[in-house]
Amino acid sequence: ETVQDSSVPEGDVLYRIRAENDSASDWVEVSDLTPYGEWASGVDWNGADSSGEGDANSDGLANLIAYAFGFDPLQPAPPESLPDVSSDVGVVDLTYHRNPDAVDVTYEVQMGSNLEIPDWQEVIIDGTTVTETDLGPVGDARLIRVRLPQSSVPNVSFFRLEVDR
Repeated sequence: ETVQDSSVPEGDVLYRIRAENDSASDWVEVSDLTPYGEWASGVDWNGADSSGEGDANSDGLANLIAYAFGFDPLQPAPPESLPDVSSDVGVVDLTYHRNPDAVDVTYEVQMGSNLEIPDWQEVIIDGTTVTETDLGPVGDARLIRVRLPQSSVPNVSFFRLEVDR
Protein backbone atom coordinates (compact mmCIF):
# COMPACT_ATOMS: atom_id res chain seq x y z
CA GLU A 1 0.00 0.00 0.00
CA THR A 2 1.34 3.42 -0.95
CA VAL A 3 0.72 6.25 1.49
CA GLN A 4 1.08 9.93 0.57
CA ASP A 5 2.47 11.96 3.48
CA SER A 6 2.42 15.75 3.11
CA SER A 7 4.84 16.18 6.03
CA VAL A 8 7.70 14.71 4.00
CA PRO A 9 9.37 17.34 1.79
CA GLU A 10 9.71 16.77 -1.92
CA GLY A 11 12.88 14.83 -2.71
CA ASP A 12 12.81 12.86 0.55
CA VAL A 13 11.43 9.33 0.79
CA LEU A 14 9.43 7.79 3.60
CA TYR A 15 8.23 4.20 3.32
CA ARG A 16 5.54 2.81 5.58
CA ILE A 17 5.50 -0.97 5.57
CA ARG A 18 2.73 -3.00 7.15
CA ALA A 19 3.73 -6.31 8.70
CA GLU A 20 0.95 -8.80 9.43
CA ASN A 21 0.62 -12.28 10.83
CA ASP A 22 -2.40 -14.29 12.04
CA SER A 23 -2.74 -12.44 15.35
CA ALA A 24 -1.38 -8.92 14.82
CA SER A 25 -0.26 -6.27 12.39
CA ASP A 26 1.97 -3.25 12.72
CA TRP A 27 3.39 -0.41 10.65
CA VAL A 28 7.13 0.15 10.29
CA GLU A 29 8.60 3.34 8.87
CA VAL A 30 11.78 3.31 6.83
CA SER A 31 13.07 6.65 5.64
CA ASP A 32 15.71 8.10 3.41
CA LEU A 33 15.38 11.66 4.64
CA THR A 34 17.77 14.55 4.43
CA PRO A 35 18.41 16.38 7.71
CA TYR A 36 15.78 18.93 6.55
CA GLY A 37 13.40 16.05 5.85
CA GLU A 38 13.99 14.60 9.32
CA TRP A 39 13.20 17.99 10.86
CA ALA A 40 10.14 18.52 8.67
CA SER A 41 8.76 15.05 9.38
CA GLY A 42 8.69 15.95 13.08
CA VAL A 43 6.41 18.95 12.49
CA ASP A 44 2.60 18.68 12.34
CA TRP A 45 2.13 20.91 9.29
CA ASN A 46 -1.69 20.63 9.34
CA GLY A 47 -1.70 20.58 5.54
CA ALA A 48 0.63 23.58 5.15
CA ASP A 49 3.47 23.50 2.61
CA SER A 50 6.42 21.69 4.25
CA SER A 51 8.91 22.41 1.47
CA GLY A 52 11.94 24.58 2.15
CA GLU A 53 10.46 27.29 -0.05
CA GLY A 54 7.07 27.20 1.72
CA ASP A 55 6.07 29.63 4.46
CA ALA A 56 3.78 27.63 6.75
CA ASN A 57 3.06 30.55 9.10
CA SER A 58 2.99 33.35 6.49
CA ASP A 59 5.59 35.40 8.40
CA GLY A 60 7.63 36.10 5.26
CA LEU A 61 10.40 33.62 6.14
CA ALA A 62 10.64 30.37 4.22
CA ASN A 63 10.53 27.10 6.14
CA LEU A 64 14.21 26.59 5.22
CA ILE A 65 15.07 29.77 7.14
CA ALA A 66 13.05 28.58 10.16
CA TYR A 67 14.97 25.29 10.00
CA ALA A 68 18.38 26.97 9.55
CA PHE A 69 17.82 29.38 12.46
CA GLY A 70 16.18 26.82 14.77
CA PHE A 71 12.75 28.49 14.73
CA ASP A 72 9.32 26.88 14.95
CA PRO A 73 8.03 27.03 11.34
CA LEU A 74 4.43 27.33 12.56
CA GLN A 75 5.03 30.38 14.78
CA PRO A 76 6.10 33.86 13.66
CA ALA A 77 9.85 34.36 13.92
CA PRO A 78 10.77 36.32 17.04
CA PRO A 79 12.09 39.69 15.75
CA GLU A 80 14.90 39.74 18.32
CA SER A 81 16.11 36.39 16.96
CA LEU A 82 16.57 37.52 13.37
CA PRO A 83 20.06 38.31 12.04
CA ASP A 84 21.36 41.63 13.35
CA VAL A 85 24.14 43.97 12.28
CA SER A 86 25.74 46.25 14.84
CA SER A 87 28.93 48.28 15.05
CA ASP A 88 31.28 49.18 17.83
CA VAL A 89 34.55 51.03 17.86
CA GLY A 90 36.39 49.76 14.80
CA VAL A 91 34.30 46.61 14.17
CA VAL A 92 31.09 45.48 12.51
CA ASP A 93 29.28 42.43 13.92
CA LEU A 94 26.64 40.30 12.28
CA THR A 95 24.92 37.89 14.67
CA TYR A 96 22.49 35.14 13.79
CA HIS A 97 21.07 31.89 15.10
CA ARG A 98 22.37 28.61 13.65
CA ASN A 99 20.57 25.30 14.09
CA PRO A 100 23.36 22.79 14.91
CA ASP A 101 21.26 19.98 13.40
CA ALA A 102 21.00 21.78 10.05
CA VAL A 103 24.12 20.12 8.65
CA ASP A 104 22.72 20.30 5.11
CA VAL A 105 22.59 24.11 5.16
CA THR A 106 25.25 26.69 4.29
CA TYR A 107 25.36 30.17 5.79
CA GLU A 108 27.15 32.92 3.87
CA VAL A 109 27.55 36.48 5.10
CA GLN A 110 27.52 38.92 2.21
CA MET A 111 28.13 42.66 1.93
CA GLY A 112 27.14 45.23 -0.66
CA SER A 113 26.93 48.93 -1.33
CA ASN A 114 23.94 49.18 -3.64
CA LEU A 115 20.49 47.65 -3.31
CA GLU A 116 19.22 49.00 -6.66
CA ILE A 117 22.05 47.32 -8.57
CA PRO A 118 23.00 44.47 -6.23
CA ASP A 119 26.73 43.97 -5.85
CA TRP A 120 26.77 41.33 -3.10
CA GLN A 121 30.16 39.89 -2.23
CA GLU A 122 30.92 37.06 0.17
CA VAL A 123 32.56 38.07 3.43
CA ILE A 124 35.54 35.72 3.62
CA ILE A 125 35.96 34.42 7.16
CA ASP A 126 39.71 33.99 7.47
CA GLY A 127 39.89 33.48 11.24
CA THR A 128 42.27 36.40 11.70
CA THR A 129 40.87 39.63 10.26
CA VAL A 130 37.31 38.35 9.89
CA THR A 131 36.28 35.93 12.62
CA GLU A 132 33.31 33.71 13.36
CA THR A 133 32.56 32.98 17.03
CA ASP A 134 30.01 30.66 18.61
CA LEU A 135 28.62 32.74 21.47
CA GLY A 136 26.70 29.83 22.99
CA PRO A 137 23.24 28.29 23.03
CA VAL A 138 20.01 30.18 22.41
CA GLY A 139 17.14 27.73 22.78
CA ASP A 140 17.85 24.85 20.39
CA ALA A 141 20.17 27.00 18.26
CA ARG A 142 23.62 28.53 18.65
CA LEU A 143 24.27 32.28 18.52
CA ILE A 144 26.96 33.01 15.93
CA ARG A 145 28.87 36.28 15.56
CA VAL A 146 30.82 37.25 12.45
CA ARG A 147 33.12 40.18 13.23
CA LEU A 148 35.07 42.24 10.73
CA PRO A 149 37.04 45.46 11.02
CA GLN A 150 35.22 48.59 9.81
CA SER A 151 38.37 49.50 7.86
CA SER A 152 37.80 46.45 5.62
CA VAL A 153 34.34 47.67 4.56
CA PRO A 154 34.70 51.43 3.89
CA ASN A 155 32.08 51.62 1.11
CA VAL A 156 29.75 48.90 2.36
CA SER A 157 26.31 49.93 3.53
CA PHE A 158 24.46 46.62 3.56
CA PHE A 159 24.93 43.11 4.91
CA ARG A 160 22.84 40.01 4.43
CA LEU A 161 23.00 36.35 5.36
CA GLU A 162 22.37 33.92 2.53
CA VAL A 163 21.10 30.50 3.62
CA ASP A 164 21.13 27.67 1.10
CA ARG A 165 20.59 23.93 1.05
